[in-house]
Amino acid sequence: MLEWTPTAIQEYCKNITEEILQHLPRNEYFVEEPRFRAHHLFGIYTTKGKSIEELKKLISAKNIYVSYRGKAIRVAPNVYNSKENVEKLISCFI
Repeated sequence: MLEWTPTAIQEYCKNITEEILQHLPRNEYFVEEPRFRAHHLFGIYTTKGKSIEELKKLISAKNIYVSYRGKAIRVAPNVYNSKENVEKLISCFI
């Protein structure tokens, strides 16, 4: 952690998630704007998209590990994740 630094970890997480999150259908899912959230922890909320139960099945079938908090899918990327990992997650929503 000391080698990476918290700032570098935030930047890394931003780099692997920022562009990919833009591919979520905006009329079906909501993610808070980057300026109002951390890059290493955020929620994806379903609005008119797939139900949480349907998403849980899809995400689990792809061996992706996230948490569920109320109506949010809690995503916590870190240095051990890659852009490809995030793409795999986002494919569950499209």
